[in-house]
Amino acid sequence: GELLRLTKDHSFAEAIGVDDERLVPRGFRGAITRAVGIERKLELERTPVTILRDDIVLLCTDGLTRMVSDEDIREVLLRHRDSSLGATAEILVAEANSAGGLDNITVVLVHSSKESRSRHR
Repeated sequence: GELLRLTKDHSFAEAIGVDDERLVPRGFRGAITRAVGIERKLELERTPVTILRDDIVLLCTDGLTRMVSDEDIREVLLRHRDSSLGATAEILVAEANSAGGLDNITVVLVHSSKESRSRHR
């Protein structure tokens, strides 16, 4: 029943420690500090985590997280835990669109059927 954010947004707002992007000067809103194609060498972010049986992993763009609070995302995941992952992903996208849908919204849900550990080489 817990939602844990494992990555951070590589935005100008995040870099200067501002939680609400509306507090950033208009010209810097939406500016990113790291992305595929900016630098010649790609620096991957690694976050080792233990995935337990029946965990759900949510991969999404900030089009979801900027429009829907973490608590509301958690509630949708709990309320629809017996629904198909596709249907639940569609509900999350609909929630973001209902809140204004100001950015691209991508949602991928993965359900773990057994305990595993991430490995990095």
